[in-house]
Amino acid sequence: MIKTLRLYRILVLFLAIAMLPGCNSDIFIEKIDSAVSDVELDGNGDECDIEFSVGNFKYLSVGGLEDYDDLKARFYDADGKELSGFVSCNIDPGCKGKWFNNYLDLEVSRTAPDRVKIIINENMYTSPVDFTLWASTEFSDASVRVSVTPSERYVVDRVSYPGTSYCVYNEGRHAIFRKRVVNDTDELMEYALPLDELKYSGMYRFTSEYVDLFTQFSDGEVEVDVPSFEEWVHGLYGVRAPFASKYIEVDLPGPPNLLANPVIPPHTTCEITIGADMDEIGIYAEIHGVNPVSGRERSCVGEVRAILPTMIFLKKDIINE
Repeated sequence: MIKTLRLYRILVLFLAIAMLPGCNSDIFIEKIDSAVSDVELDGNGDECDIEFSVGNFKYLSVGGLEDYDDLKARFYDADGKELSGFVSCNIDPGCKGKWFNNYLDLEVSRTAPDRVKIIINENMYTSPVDFTLWASTEFSDASVRVSVTPSERYVVDRVSYPGTSYCVYNEGRHAIFRKRVVNDTDELMEYALPLDELKYSGMYRFTSEYVDLFTQFSDGEVEVDVPSFEEWVHGLYGVRAPFASKYIEVDLPGPPNLLANPVIPPHTTCEITIGADMDEIGIYAEIHGVNPVSGRERSCVGEVRAILPTMIFLKKDIINE
């Protein structure tokens, strides 16, 4: 009797152990899944909500953004207070993370125990930005692949000049007008310089590290006010000019009577040259633009530069006498 009872207990224990894997699978381990596996979002401004099958999953992380230069990540609790330390793999309900640099701006928040919201503010890269959203429990995980299309370029709206500081870079001397004049008479000949007809073609251009964020820099449709400085004898002419698009004509500095008409000796051939000392002038500026789709505004700090004549001169070379 005792032997039979002992055998019975051993058999019950064996059956209980054999049933444990099935019991764990059906009762204790709950597989997490997401309502979608792939999402495409508009880089001009878009958002989506993703629902998961398990409401108490422990970890939420974002992967695939590590290769983007200067990308910053910030994390905030339910009260909007920034969190410190490495918390990118544990965004709790009510918390959110933000990833941003000069080209990308997005955020991921856990709006409920089983829901995640993705908000795209912009993607100024020229190609889609792809990343993966991971949600996991102790024993199971689910992923959602997210692709963000490129945003429209910002359209130039205006240019402002926060200060009056400027830099001057000497460009040397350049000939603006050159003509060979022959005096085949027996008397001195005065050559009348065509100063009233002389113009110089200069270009205003904007330089910045992030100038590629903006459009309409080459089609001539955008015009901006170029400042002038009265106390500056070089002068950056106060005009309204096509912005970084094409050459514009500006007057030579100084009145025409600064240059006297050259006198050509009898039976002499001369080459008359009118030239100018050229400087490249740079002024600190800030360009402003608007996204034509989202209406989002953006500014970019840089410099407006122009190569302009600063002083004219006359040169007479006698070729033969």
